[in-house]
Amino acid sequence: YPIEFSAYVQDKMEYEDLIINAGIRFDYFNPDGEVLTNFQEPARSPKKKANSSMQFSPRLGLAYPISEKGAIHVSYGHFFQTPNYFYLYTNPEFDIDPLQSSVAPPPQSLKNTVGNANLKPQRTTIYEIGFQQQIGELYGLSMTVYFKDIRNLLGTQVFQTLEGIRYGRYINRDYGFVRGFTLELEKRYASYFALNLDYTYQVAKGNASDPNNAFLDAQANKETVKQLVPLNWDRRHQLNVSLQVGTPSLVMASVIARYGSGMPYTQASRVVQ
Repeated sequence: YPIEFSAYVQDKMEYEDLIINAGIRFDYFNPDGEVLTNFQEPARSPKKKANSSMQFSPRLGLAYPISEKGAIHVSYGHFFQTPNYFYLYTNPEFDIDPLQSSVAPPPQSLKNTVGNANLKPQRTTIYEIGFQQQIGELYGLSMTVYFKDIRNLLGTQVFQTLEGIRYGRYINRDYGFVRGFTLELEKRYASYFALNLDYTYQVAKGNASDPNNAFLDAQANKETVKQLVPLNWDRRHQLNVSLQVGTPSLVMASVIARYGSGMPYTQASRVVQ
């Protein structure tokens, strides 16, 4: 019966040449689970209660007018994300199958993985800077550049029992980052149509996309590659278009379109029988 609690306070301060949005959020998570104390004998190991986690996350945003129709904005914030419950509680009896040893091929070998109720929440720090500019009476242009630093991404740690059986345990070991920019063009309704167009370029990289990578490499007797690779949700190009055409007093038609480039993937091996 895990417990989650959060609370926040936020304030907006407006001055003649500056607008400030400031706040802080508190997050608390109690997994209400157990963890092993002896990893060489998981079936007979004493267990102890998992630790709770908490975080104070400051948020700050500044907007500074540079003209009557333009402004620069800057923001900074910390964010807290509880791990997926699957990685906390999978195989809660810590049952290691001796038949699923290091010679067992995936996906059967994944049966010898155990959850970790002591996993720390994912912590993300986000930095943004951008500007907004009105062009004429109908058009608006904005651009935002951002960077996200992601800590406590999930991976696996490989243990070996006294009987020589390997198994994996989920831990916080990986790191990732996201950087990119967004361009947006908006046209207010006039001459029978309104348009909103935005484009995002993004690079998302980290140690690994799959938390099971280190365990699968150990099963195959391979050394885990220690380099930053594109994460499985890395989409370099994203284009969104929203168009409204017509006359409000008669009939209006809307079109919403989205285009995105492909995501990275690893081709699955095929076994020919």
